Amino acid sequence: LVKGGYTFQPGQRLGLSLIAFDDRDVSTTTPNTAATTAPADRTTQQFTGSLTYDHRDPSLPWLDLKAVAYHNRVYIR
Repeated sequence: LVKGGYTFQPGQRLGLSLIAFDDRDVSTTTPNTAATTAPADRTTQQFTGSLTYDHRDPSLPWLDLKAVAYHNRVYIR
């Protein structure tokens, strides 16, 4: 997990959040049971990210803008 942000002008902020997960393991083909007779080599990889932009102008208290762009990728083999 990595998060960061940068305020480039008063009232304007850019943020970034990234999460990565990688699991390579041998598990059972029926993980919800106690059976261990059929092991499977599995790979799970996940990458999730978001980019945010916030705009708040003190002279316009009724204006509070936020934009978010997401990306999510999951690979299971």
